[in-house]
This record gives sequence, structure tokens and C-alpha cells, in this order.
Amino acid sequence: LILGYWPMQGRSGAVLQLLGYLKLDYEFKGYSPQEWQRDKETLNTPFPNLPYLKKGDVVVAESEAVMIHAALLANRPDLLGRNAKEKVVVATARGVCLDIQEELFRLFFNPNWEAEQPKTIEKITPKLVGLEKLVGTKKFIFGENPLLSDFLLYQILLFLSRMQQAPLAPYPNLQNYFRNFDNLPEIQAYHQTDAYRNLSFFGQAPYRLSLIHI
Repeated sequence: LILGYWPMQGRSGAVLQLLGYLKLDYEFKGYSPQEWQRDKETLNTPFPNLPYLKKGDVVVAESEAVMIHAALLANRPDLLGRNAKEKVVVATARGVCLDIQEELFRLFFNPNWEAEQPKTIEKITPKLVGLEKLVGTKKFIFGENPLLSDFLLYQILLFLSRMQQAPLAPYPNLQNYFRNFDNLPEIQAYHQTDAYRNLSFFGQAPYRLSLIHI
């Protein structure tokens, strides 16, 4: 099993957390731009993109599809939602998290990131307020066990927890949620591996993130 991406977490962050949680053995292939230009047309997919997950001749690209594929490879279709209601909530939370993720990516790669931080926090605040309500006092989005959308939300909170302006301070439910996910034995074990420790969040992005948890 091969996970291909740039040599950083970036959009593969939630995928990496999921692979660690599922205890799937994989090889991380970190591409340089030159290597990606050379290899992408050789992949057995009409939509070559990063990240991708490859097993044998089967290649799945796009981060959302990669997460679904990983769950199915591990025989965990329950992570997609165990019933219609859960599937809808998973899809909704995933969309909100991806919106926040895109805003954070724009910030972290912006040369004027320091001046742009307040604007970004203001822009994502309504979505954080909604997520605070969605999580409530539950351990995870839908109760006692994480679903696919939980991995995306955790990765978003992981980014936010490193920001100097402490944007999670007004959200006690999200802070508790973050701790609950962070303390999962599978996640704790994954965070001790070189596979996790050797990958920065955003490579050479100007915003240097600390290593302090909430």
C-alpha cells in the first residue's frame, strides 16, 4: 500500500491519521515537483492527483476518495456512517471541514500570513460555531466512535491548536472533542512513529507551527 503526496502532511493529514488509526501498513512516497511530473502519467487512474493511495494496480486519487478507499480496505464501511442519518451528517461535517481547511491552506502559504490571521479566523468563525453545536457534549461527532468526518475535524483542530491567536479558546466542546480524539490509543501510538514525526504540517510554509497541544 503506497500513499503518495508532497513531503508534508497538508491535504494528506487526515488520511495519515486514518491509516494510523486503522493500523494499515503503508509506504509514504513524498514527491518533489519534478518527480510528480515524471510519475503522474504512469498512474493507473484517469485523474492523477495528490494525495493518492495505490494497492497493486488500483490507484485512488483525491483526499476524500482516498479516505473512503482506506476505510473499505480495512473492512470498516461503518466509518462512512452506519445508517442513512449518520451518512448525511458525515457528508455535511466533511464539507464544512474541507471549507475550513481551504481557508487555512490559503493562510499558511500566504507570505503575509501574520497580517491575514485575524481575517481568516473571522471568516471561519461561523463554521466553528456550527461545529461547536454539532459536537455538543458528545465524545465524537456521532457518539462514542469516530467516523470519517471525525478525522477531518481532528486534523482541522490540530492546525488551529497550533496557532498563536488560540482560535479554539471560545469553543469548549471542540477543545474536549480534540482531547478525546487525541487520546485515542491508536492515534497516540501513531503520533509516536517516525512516519508522523518526520512530516511537517506544511513543508516550507512561512507559518512555523509549534508542537504544543491544547
